[in-house]
Amino acid sequence: MPLAKIKPQPGLYTDGTRYSAEGTWYDADKVRFRKGFAEKIGGWTKYVLSTFMGTARRLHDWVTNSGNAYIGVGTSLKLYVNRGDAYYDITPIRKTVSLGTDPIAEVSGTAVLTVTCASAHDAVIGDYVTLAGSDALDGITAPQVNTEHRIFALGAPDNSNPDTKFRILAAAKATATDPAIGGSSVTAEFQINCGLDTYVSGSGWGAGTWGIGGFGSLTGVGQSGQLRVWSIVNFGDDMLANVRQGDVYYWDETISTDGDGVSTRAKKLSEVTRRTITLAANPITTANGTTSVTVTDNFGHGAGVGDTFTISGASGAIGGIAESRFNSEFTVATVPTKTTLTFDSDVGRKLTGTCESKATTTGSLVTGTYSGSIDVTQSAEAKFIYVKNTDTSGSDYLLLNIGGMGAVIKLMPEESFASDIGDDSSDTTTVVITGSGTPTYEYIKGT
Repeated sequence: MPLAKIKPQPGLYTDGTRYSAEGTWYDADKVRFRKGFAEKIGGWTKYVLSTFMGTARRLHDWVTNSGNAYIGVGTSLKLYVNRGDAYYDITPIRKTVSLGTDPIAEVSGTAVLTVTCASAHDAVIGDYVTLAGSDALDGITAPQVNTEHRIFALGAPDNSNPDTKFRILAAAKATATDPAIGGSSVTAEFQINCGLDTYVSGSGWGAGTWGIGGFGSLTGVGQSGQLRVWSIVNFGDDMLANVRQGDVYYWDETISTDGDGVSTRAKKLSEVTRRTITLAANPITTANGTTSVTVTDNFGHGAGVGDTFTISGASGAIGGIAESRFNSEFTVATVPTKTTLTFDSDVGRKLTGTCESKATTTGSLVTGTYSGSIDVTQSAEAKFIYVKNTDTSGSDYLLLNIGGMGAVIKLMPEESFASDIGDDSSDTTTVVITGSGTPTYEYIKGT
């Protein structure tokens, strides 16, 4: 059978079936046609010459209202934002700790430094940490210590204390051995735990170390022990990034000194202050007999139940509630309208065993067994009151009526209440203690 010359027409034919595309090219990848012949595309051109660390798992590009073009890059090790010819490291900080006096150990002839934390560092191998405030070591300059390092091992050289010690490599070798060096101002700034660039099954036989968990139980894989996957989206000009099993982080494009955010790290969304405003006159109202407080923002607060906000600048008692009870951080309890929200002025005021020492420094402790109403008058000289239901069990409780607001604070066994009451030198506030049953109690007045 004689050979037949095959000469497909240039271009791709995809409008029909493969059978109907006889004599044409049906599919191709990275191919171009030149002078009627198919040839491979001649390669790629780098978008930027700079590099990033880790394996990229998510890209998200957007353009701001001012025309700045960005690409968010989530990798197995870090979080970046690209602008122009550079990648900027905006990896969130997990925590910053003071390390105490001389927290670094050095060994002559090696670049290995062992760093000791006062408490658990919660780091994993491969995490990045930035040291600051260290003095120069033997043969290692201060700038070589006070920089970003990657943790290559946990614990001391003998692998002891892995929860509080970690090891890093300096850029130079020590010329002496010293188990405690660095000075008294060393801090460690830990970035969020890094992840893996490979998939690890989260449960089943062989997952985890021998003997972990009960027989037949599942073994979970934490954030740092699984394939690192990011979700990234822009929120207007800014960027939101979420790592699987981790927090949501917010990168603000406008907050750095050079007009964009490339020099600023992302931080937890829960730590972001959405806005700060000055409210209209008398924006706080109270309801008789309750601890519920309403705040009015005529411009629309945009808050939801569970959001946190901070009030400052409130002056004078309002509805019998002391000024100090307003100027604090609160959680939104309800949202009646788009311009009003409520919070409970008593939330966080019931404490167990945390205020005894403060109270007993300036007053005499009164103890007894409840048998009837007790009036505790708080004079101008004593502006702190502490009351505790000292029963250790049962259901007998105390009710506190502060300044005629109504019985709004209930203390069950072992619960206590501490508060500043009275706002100026002429204040005299009466706290009426009532109850159910015969609970034992103690109270004190202090400053």
